[in-house]
Amino acid sequence: MSATVFLFSIVGGTLAAALWIAWRRYWHGLRERAWLPEELKDARLEVAERLFRTARPFGLFAKVDRAYGRADGILVLTELKRRFHIRAYQSDVVELSAQKLAIERGAKRRVAVDGFVVVEHPATRQRTPISVPLLGEEELIALRQRYERLLLGATLPHKANDVRLCRSCAYVDRCKPQLLGNQAAAPIRGGGAALQAIGNPLAPDQLTAAGMRSVQPARRRETRRSPGKSKTRARRSPGSDRNRRA
Repeated sequence: MSATVFLFSIVGGTLAAALWIAWRRYWHGLRERAWLPEELKDARLEVAERLFRTARPFGLFAKVDRAYGRADGILVLTELKRRFHIRAYQSDVVELSAQKLAIERGAKRRVAVDGFVVVEHPATRQRTPISVPLLGEEELIALRQRYERLLLGATLPHKANDVRLCRSCAYVDRCKPQLLGNQAAAPIRGGGAALQAIGNPLAPDQLTAAGMRSVQPARRRETRRSPGKSKTRARRSPGSDRNRRA
């Protein structure tokens, strides 16, 4: 009798654990699909947290957050961002565009020209998808070339587009608005708002390398210590006081 009860308890516990796991998967699937836009209601998840790479047109590694496959075989990229405000930025567009290039070149898969930035509220966990148009290959090549010119000092960076960055910058007193581009960065807001352009990142630079030689590089602001007694105590070796008293 005891062996039969023990066997039934094992079977019952295993069945309960299996039902709990199945329920968790079902509930997780419902939560995952609850925020999906209408374009992805019939799509299935094909890629999750996967790294793609390509050597053409330049070396690129991109980690894809989520990619959903439509019935026509085209992948739709999504990127999860935890923010208190429902908005997407140009940096999100560049990130998704790099993922698109890595998949198309590295995995030979077709990717949709539009992606989704999924904004999750840190407190409520509510997710809101924002549709964004992705950059093409030529635009990414131009951004890569501009990045290389910035590293070589052959061009100047654009002026910061957020006043909060200027407040904490050590070079704000040496900033030259007449030389640096002053582009207004409008966030891409959710709720059906249209995508607002930040400015053409591919616009030709107005300064040449020869003209930049006349621009003196900004020096880092010196930090001054307040006069007074130093708070740092000098370290003494064991027995130093004893030798001094002797």
